[in-house]
Amino acid sequence: INNLQQTLGFSLPFFFVVPLRMGGGRSKHRSKINNLQQTCNELSTRNQQVSQQVSALKQELNYAKSEVDRVTKLLELPAKQRAEKVKFVNNLELKIRQVDKPALVGPKGFGKSTFIWLLQKGNKPSTSHSDGTVNVVYGEHFIDSIGIPWSLASVLKLTTIFIYEGFPSDLIVFSNDRVMHPITILGQLGVISPIVVMLRAGLFWDMYNGDEFKLIANEKGIRMIEPKRFLKYVYNARAYEDLKQLNLCYTLTHHDDLDEVLRTRKKYDFAAFSNLLEMFGNTFQAPEKRGVGSQQAIIEQLFMFIYIYEKKYKKDQLEFLNKAVLEEFYDDEKDP
Repeated sequence: INNLQQTLGFSLPFFFVVPLRMGGGRSKHRSKINNLQQTCNELSTRNQQVSQQVSALKQELNYAKSEVDRVTKLLELPAKQRAEKVKFVNNLELKIRQVDKPALVGPKGFGKSTFIWLLQKGNKPSTSHSDGTVNVVYGEHFIDSIGIPWSLASVLKLTTIFIYEGFPSDLIVFSNDRVMHPITILGQLGVISPIVVMLRAGLFWDMYNGDEFKLIANEKGIRMIEPKRFLKYVYNARAYEDLKQLNLCYTLTHHDDLDEVLRTRKKYDFAAFSNLLEMFGNTFQAPEKRGVGSQQAIIEQLFMFIYIYEKKYKKDQLEFLNKAVLEEFYDDEKDP
């Protein structure tokens, strides 16, 4: 009783304690005590999880603030020939268009290849080690971003490629437990409500190779996990529950009908790039003067990356994605 009261943080009422102290009432109330103790333990565990989530959110907010401060200082640098650069970019008349396939975005090893294989839309992945190279491949079913790190600069460079090659119909983010990091970065860009996949690829292959579950193809050829209860282990079920409560994204497993999800999101303008495409209009145009506000800052940085992509990297996509930095916009204005 004393241990239970200490765990709860308050004294139990008289009418509850007295029967417990009586010999005949102990067995009668033991199950109640055990249930209360179990509830206390669950609440304590949940409290620790919430504290960790709050701490992670604070870290993401601090990161976002530091990025804003860094870019603000960069944009305040003098640009002696900005007008000529604006004219150059706007004369490109870059038409904004979409392609009818979603983009898969996330660092290597986060389950993209496994997810595609489970959907019967790609080959079985082989064990490989990334050399750190970043690339974008417009495949048959998806636009696959290979090795894209989660930073605002990397996402802006990826968006630059989309401006040239075509925007995806939607965005599927592959992440681990730190999913708020990419959601925060995408939010700065005006990309909202992405589809999130948190597939534990390593655990999946360990359990599958260990015959803990089977893969049974359905009528569409999708490899379904049987028994289905193992789905919550292969995907981060706890994080999915938390994300649904926050309502910041759409969580997905390969058991869901991806094609139907994409059609519904497009029909009701829920696709991740809807706001960004509306902001761009039909043609990308750099502003004559630097604007004030988050959207204007994004447009300004994209204008700078487009100029760098054309002038410095001669539209070499691989070199641009792996090496370009915003500071190169000012390289031709440095004092000799």
